[in-house]
Amino acid sequence: MVQRSIRVFAALWLLLAVSAPAAASWLKAESEHFIVYSQGNEASLRRQVLMLEDYDALLRLLTDVRSEGPVQKLPVYLVRSNGELREVANVPTSVGGFYYPSPRGIAAFVNAGLSGLIGEFVGPNEILFHEYAHHFMMQFHSNAYPTWYVEGFAEYLGTARFVDQQVEIGRASDMRTYVLRNRANWVPFEWILFQRERVPDQSRFYSQSWLLTHYLLSDDTRRQQLVAYLNALARREQPRAAFRASFGMDAGQMQT
Repeated sequence: MVQRSIRVFAALWLLLAVSAPAAASWLKAESEHFIVYSQGNEASLRRQVLMLEDYDALLRLLTDVRSEGPVQKLPVYLVRSNGELREVANVPTSVGGFYYPSPRGIAAFVNAGLSGLIGEFVGPNEILFHEYAHHFMMQFHSNAYPTWYVEGFAEYLGTARFVDQQVEIGRASDMRTYVLRNRANWVPFEWILFQRERVPDQSRFYSQSWLLTHYLLSDDTRRQQLVAYLNALARREQPRAAFRASFGMDAGQMQT
């Protein structure tokens, strides 16, 4: 639990402009770090943008990021269905959003109308926060992080919750814990840590990446070991040797 008046500060300097195109059902809201397009109502859009600014302030607080100069705002599109997501990219029906960096531009697309099984297990801001965590990491921490940590970091912070003057981080993801309940189906951490291709079962890859990241970040000693390991990878050291040197164990022992 982190206590800080992030919401109050965000409200003080958030300059939010909402406009609606004359011939469309889209609304557009612009703040210091975001340009958000939504097909919802204006009040909901204002809450979403303020929440995103709160989340950005939280990430800066946790990672000690202080940006200077003009800010490149992230376009965020809040669509109403998976079908609208698939108009942008050919994603599986189980995907609720994605971050899209390309030479033509960068944007995040999120299905704000989740329903069914996914809607039951995913909090209202988890996918939105997850995708912005990717953007934040790539913008300010552009090292070649391993895929499991890129996804685990986004999953770990994606469950952040803002209530009054408090920010709660490190909450369990209902969707990930549901997948993790059957340990007999876990993928060996050797594969998650060191294989270049993701495992065929994406739900287990994301879930175990979240679990490992949560485990490493929830303890001061383990967090320092993680930093040492990531720094070793940045120096292009051999991953397995760097892992053993940093954590004092191999992947199998870590899984145990």
